[in-house]
Amino acid sequence: MEQNSENEQQFSIAKSILEIVNYDDDLEIKKIIEETKQKEIERNKYRSFIYSLNNKFDELLQIKSQKIEENENFCDIFYPIIEEKLKKMEEFPIKISSQNQEIENQNRKKNLLLELENKMENEFAEQEKQKENLISEILIIKNNIIEKEILLNQKEKELEELETNIKEFENESIISEINQVETETRRFLRLKEQSDSFQNLNSDLIKKIQKLNQEEIDLRHKKNQIIKIEKKIKEFLQQRGKLEIENDLLDLKIAEMRIQQNEFEKEKENELENQNQIEIEIENGIENGIENEIENEIENQNKNQNQNQNQN
Repeated sequence: MEQNSENEQQFSIAKSILEIVNYDDDLEIKKIIEETKQKEIERNKYRSFIYSLNNKFDELLQIKSQKIEENENFCDIFYPIIEEKLKKMEEFPIKISSQNQEIENQNRKKNLLLELENKMENEFAEQEKQKENLISEILIIKNNIIEKEILLNQKEKELEELETNIKEFENESIISEINQVETETRRFLRLKEQSDSFQNLNSDLIKKIQKLNQEEIDLRHKKNQIIKIEKKIKEFLQQRGKLEIENDLLDLKIAEMRIQQNEFEKEKENELENQNQIEIEIENGIENGIENEIENEIENQNKNQNQNQNQN
């Protein structure tokens, strides 16, 4: 009777071990794998977005350099035109009544030319400053993008390590151990049915129960390792959330840069229009000055002729 009660206790222990072994860890591992795959897809999308953003910045730099070359070409064309106009004015045969008036006209021309040169130099200096500031900001953004890519690569390596650990746990012999426990319990049940031979097999049964206890300890150890992996994955997901917030801030900064670029291009267009207006005003001023001088000379000649006729 005492041996039968001990055998029933051992059977209940084996049954409880089977209940612990049948704990469905595979589903949680599969969920973790699916989440990591989804995060991998999102990471690839983010990476492609960063590459396209780099390409857009390169295009903006090319457009900026083209604008600067166009402005330099405009200056190269504009200065010879002014010099040619001044030469024509000097070569034009006009008799001026007074030397003081000639000096004043020359000074006025020189002052206009100096003012125009100073204005052009100031405008180009301001453009160079804006260009340098824009390039520095673009370089800062590129450096931030490179840092983000480095962090992403580090997180990718950590994620790959976690995936390999999960696969190792999947590929371990947990299922075989569970099957082995089930076969042992079946054998145990057969031994229980053969109650006549329990006395001879009592020592073997104790050893097998000890073995089952050891297997239970090993399974709990593996379960604790899986829990640690889950904690690492949660920490990784929290860090990814922080990175996504930083990426949103980076998108806002990029939008501000695009607005500044558009404003800068509008200012450039306005400056070109102002330069054209200044050129037209200078041409009109030069032509009006020449016409006034011719009219004054004709009036002076008519006065002189009238005086001579009156004297005669």
